[in-house]
Amino acid sequence: MLSCIRFEALLNTDGDPDCPWPTQDPYRRYGAEHFARDGAIIWFEPLPPMLPILDSNPKLPPSKMPDAFSLVLDLDETLVHYSEHDGMGSYEIRPGMQEFVQRMHQNGYELIIFTAATQDYADWVIDQIDPDRLIHHRLYRQHALPWGPIFVKDLSRLGRDLDRGRRWGRGGTREGRCHGGVFVFLRTC
Repeated sequence: MLSCIRFEALLNTDGDPDCPWPTQDPYRRYGAEHFARDGAIIWFEPLPPMLPILDSNPKLPPSKMPDAFSLVLDLDETLVHYSEHDGMGSYEIRPGMQEFVQRMHQNGYELIIFTAATQDYADWVIDQIDPDRLIHHRLYRQHALPWGPIFVKDLSRLGRDLDRGRRWGRGGTREGRCHGGVFVFLRTC
C-alpha cells in the first residue's frame, strides 16, 4: 500500500514571509525512497510530533543473555486485537498467544515488544497478558521515529545484533520495511 502513496511535507515554496512552513523538510525521512513519486498525495506538517524524544537514543540495556536471539513482537493485531464498541475499548488475546510467548521464553529467546501504541495503553494490555513477566523489554510510540503520519520502528536502535534477531508483526517488505525498521500507520478515529 505504501508504494502507492505519495507523502509530501507542507513547505514554503513561494518564499512567503508569513508562511509558517520551512522552505525544505528539516528532518531525515526514513524509507522515503520506497514511497511513490506520483499518485495520491498525503500532506503532512514537516515537524515531528515528539521533538523531545527524538534526541534520545532508546537502545535497550545490554542483554543478560548475549547468545540468545531477540524476538521483537508487535502488540496490536499480532498478540492482541483492540476494538471499540459503544465508546468502550477492549482487546482480545489472539488464540495461542500465551502458549507462543511461553514457548519462545522456554527456548531462550529475549522477548521484546515494540509497539506504535502509547505507553499507557500498551502497559495496560501487556501487564494483563503477561502476568508471569516473560517479556523482557517494552518499547512504545515514543521510541519509534515519526515519518509524517507513519511511525518507523527502527530495529537498529535496539542495540542488538540484527543478525541474531527476529521480528514478528504487521508489515514487511511490501508495507515498507527499511533500515531494520518497520513502517506502522497511526490509526486515528
